[in-house]
Amino acid sequence: MENKLIAFIEDTKRSVDDKTWFTFDRLTFETGKATLKPESQEQLQNIAEILKAYPKVTLKLGGYTDNMGDPSLTSNCPSRGPKRSWRTLSSWALKPAA
Repeated sequence: MENKLIAFIEDTKRSVDDKTWFTFDRLTFETGKATLKPESQEQLQNIAEILKAYPKVTLKLGGYTDNMGDPSLTSNCPSRGPKRSWRTLSSWALKPAA
């Protein structure tokens, strides 16, 4: 995923649109929680490094839940997961876009 993101950033012929998404393929959460699993750290660190290397790039995070766990607990996870991911990225000295 990281290589595809870099290729997109460096391709001057591509423009940002609402149809282009990059799926974090190694970003996972504890079932029923917005707690990142330890194996997610590597990909988040890679994304942080990419964003540091390309400071003009902005990132919009989104998420969804699977069908695991108690539905009453996971209903808020689509918004909590990206927030938790963003807090982790920002802890590595990234600032959200204004």
